[in-house]
Amino acid sequence: MEISQILKIAFSFFVAGFWISFTTALAERLGSKTGGLVSNLPSNILVSFVFIALAKNTNYVRNASVSVPVGMTIDTLFLVVFTLFLRFGLATAIISSLVLWFSAAYISCSISLHNYGLNLIIYLAVTGVSFLILEKALKIRSKPGDLKRYSCSQIFFRAFFAGSVVSTVVALSEFLGPQSIGIIATFPAVLLSTMVILTVSRGNEFARSTAKILVLSSTNIIVYIFSVYLTYPVIGIIFGTIVSFAVSLFYIAALRQFVEHLTR
Repeated sequence: MEISQILKIAFSFFVAGFWISFTTALAERLGSKTGGLVSNLPSNILVSFVFIALAKNTNYVRNASVSVPVGMTIDTLFLVVFTLFLRFGLATAIISSLVLWFSAAYISCSISLHNYGLNLIIYLAVTGVSFLILEKALKIRSKPGDLKRYSCSQIFFRAFFAGSVVSTVVALSEFLGPQSIGIIATFPAVLLSTMVILTVSRGNEFARSTAKILVLSSTNIIVYIFSVYLTYPVIGIIFGTIVSFAVSLFYIAALRQFVEHLTR
């Protein structure tokens, strides 16, 4: 393994560990609505695509980004399955949702999915239906925050657990082609870590209410990747990443108004 690959894995470990530890704590303090929005700001996909662009080139990233909506579609289904099965216990929710994700990812990697427009339409349709199921059919209500304090050991465990999950996925992505990377880069490492931590810390109902918002805020990843697709070839990797992250921040701010007024 090359030094650049090792640095990428190590960097993803620390970034993801810090980010998920921070956002889950924020979700618990500010409530499921705000937490669900912040948790889906670009993190592991940001790190992955920066290092992929540095190791390969911007055209490779553009090719990989075409399949990102497919990966996000699978992530949405992952959240729905996790939420549905959480009533049977955390272990059941984890196993069933991961079985769904790996099965869908395997099928998606085995067929040609090069039409970005079609991929996006499928994603938007699945996300819309999934949100309606959680909001209208299951009637999952948002939960308020709780100003609890965390020990150093709790913060360290969250960071270590989340960082380990994400860095493992980043390591696996080194051996895959552009279409597969577009899907693997959206592996729900952040979502899985977030849901497990919130379930253990705040209980099933708080985790389920956060999952409902995560389904909506997953659109932010599509916004970020589309911005990367446009900006990387024009202004380069670093400035393209900064601009794309800024775009995602503005999008989340706008989405927050929708979430506050139109969700339970």
